[in-house]
Amino acid sequence: MRGLQRQRRLVPKLDALKRWLDELQPKVLGNTGLDKAVNYTLKRWSALARVADDGHYPIDNNPIETPSGPSPSDAKTGSSPAPKPPANVRQPS
Repeated sequence: MRGLQRQRRLVPKLDALKRWLDELQPKVLGNTGLDKAVNYTLKRWSALARVADDGHYPIDNNPIETPSGPSPSDAKTGSSPAPKPPANVRQPS
């Protein structure tokens, strides 16, 4: 069901975005933020467009990129974020 809705709604928008990026790319000056964004998106287009192929792929990857628990580096080192000092303790300058 979700896959069919994405095919119907998202594919035309993705197609329009791809055409726009392809037209824009030769017009954008090199080594600018816009140039980097356009090239980044075009290089990863197959991964971006994959969201329309399968309704199980999440459209938003924030849950993946924003971990809710300790980071993997904390697990390796056994450390955790530094605790906040009590409000009545004066911090060194």
